[in-house]
Amino acid sequence: MSATVEATVAMPRSAGSRWALTILVAAAIFINYIDRGNLATAAPLIKTDLHLSNLQIGLLTSAFFAAYVPAQIAAGWAVDRLGGFLALALGFALWSLATALTGLAGGFAALIGLRVLLGLG
Repeated sequence: MSATVEATVAMPRSAGSRWALTILVAAAIFINYIDRGNLATAAPLIKTDLHLSNLQIGLLTSAFFAAYVPAQIAAGWAVDRLGGFLALALGFALWSLATALTGLAGGFAALIGLRVLLGLG
């Protein structure tokens, strides 16, 4: 790498902070992976509690992926513009907010909006 490129790459200073960042990112990815499939596990209970149809459950499942796929392009743009650390922090905050609010959703419209937000995060 040239001196110019090295100066623009935002990397943690010490090996310890690199390992800490790696562990935090790995933990976030692991939790995110579990979070993608949690609706399928809880669907029978959600369906009963909120009186949802099979079509609505299918739409809830699809809403995440419909937002997640195009968000990958936006995430790449955000990393280029904001840097990896800030882009990851913003995505993690959005994802955490959507996950926390999902438990408070009282109907189909709220759930679909939160699933889209989760996909974006």
